[in-house]
Amino acid sequence: MFDLQQTVMEKFDTLEEVFRFVSEEKKHVARLPLKEFWESGARFHGDGYLGIGSNSFGFNPIGFGALNKMVGISDRALLKLEAPELASNVLNDLFGQELSVSGKASNSDIIIDENAGTVIGIVSRQYLGYSNDAFLRDVLICLDEDNNGALFPTTGDLVFKSAYSINSQLFLRLSTKSVKGVVSGRGGTSDDVSEIGIEATNTMAGGHAVRLSSYVFRLICANGLVAQVSGSTGRVIHTGSNVSFRERISSSTNGLLSDLGRTKKMIETLGGIEFAPRQLARFADLKSLFSIVPNRDLKREAFERARGKGYGEHSSEDRKLSRLTDAISQIPFCLDGVEARSVFSSYWRDGATMYDFINVFTEHAKSLPIDQKIKTETNAGALAVWISKNKRRFA
Repeated sequence: MFDLQQTVMEKFDTLEEVFRFVSEEKKHVARLPLKEFWESGARFHGDGYLGIGSNSFGFNPIGFGALNKMVGISDRALLKLEAPELASNVLNDLFGQELSVSGKASNSDIIIDENAGTVIGIVSRQYLGYSNDAFLRDVLICLDEDNNGALFPTTGDLVFKSAYSINSQLFLRLSTKSVKGVVSGRGGTSDDVSEIGIEATNTMAGGHAVRLSSYVFRLICANGLVAQVSGSTGRVIHTGSNVSFRERISSSTNGLLSDLGRTKKMIETLGGIEFAPRQLARFADLKSLFSIVPNRDLKREAFERARGKGYGEHSSEDRKLSRLTDAISQIPFCLDGVEARSVFSSYWRDGATMYDFINVFTEHAKSLPIDQKIKTETNAGALAVWISKNKRRFA
């Protein structure tokens, strides 16, 4: 069985913490040409390492997944091999074949976290190396030109909310001071305000472009929501010259900042749509809906909770839709957050809205590990965008 090392994940509560981290990170994340390393005698050994003697590196799940994708084998299959050195021998054979025919491995670099002694990713030679330290400074220059050359950059019109690092992928979240979404309704004396801003993401280990997304922070319950932006505004591929790459980041950042009003409108639209599980059952991508929370069979749980209801008077087609509707209605109780219970179990505000339903997932995300939290918030953001774009179906 091939042994894997843990993926390093960090959370930062201040911008100063982020700067300290990325400054150190760029010193110990390195690239190593895979073909040259192999030709120098590096081999898989010990069912967990690639290298020669002391110059060997382990793998975390992300690096291992990239490795196996390159040679066309399932990482799950390799992890099931129990005979000693069998997984290493299989990988040695497959990589030997790949390199002999000048496949992808011949034109690839492994990304190494030298502090951990771990392979964290694989990239092509054309992949433009871009440290999180440079990324952070470039984004802040886009927000405030006075940051160009500043020792201690500021966030301009935005406020630092949080930041995360997963396997060298940095997530920076900032909220604007001027654009906020307000949802009206019964329940309390103050407005239900959501701060709106951006999430900027970069990686040093391949597999992801620079991505810029809208970020929403609902103050009433401290939940985060990530709505990814499609097209050239949302993604900047790690290719080209350093100059053109930075120009594209600047253009994308400015484009997203000028478009935050759309996110404000989306939140207010969701707050004005009554929670309608039957319409979700009819029109939503059900596979995506039940997969918003990773590593959890939410569909099975929801149908289990909805069991026992009678549908004898329904036609076969309506019976299926009614069962699905009842299952979706149970999702807030499957995830069982305090806020979800207060909204979906009592007379709160003007009744539960689609924004409240989205926040069932983002509330639950706060209890998850960092990688699952971000995935859940991003998946919930995709559902929010879809509901907003299809609001007429919920009229």
